[in-house]
Amino acid sequence: MNGVALEEVKLPEEFLLEMMDLNEQVDEANDKARKKLLRNITNLQEAAMVELQENFVKKNSTEASKILAKIKYLDNLVNRLKQIEKHESVKE
Repeated sequence: MNGVALEEVKLPEEFLLEMMDLNEQVDEANDKARKKLLRNITNLQEAAMVELQENFVKKNSTEASKILAKIKYLDNLVNRLKQIEKHESVKE
């Protein structure tokens, strides 16, 4: 967005710490906790999408780029959770 790759977008330290915490939760979660995490992360994604739309309307491309990067992080977490769930169901 605006000629800047998402990987180059500087995200707030608070968000990065939250992502580290969520990654740890994913690593340590049992089946029930993973389902709850998936719901929570999906809610975060939905809120980020609303925020993204608002910033597009305001033509705030800098903030929109940050939000897109956040959505990418959240999407990666959702994919990890789904992979773990898939792996667990194969083991059963």
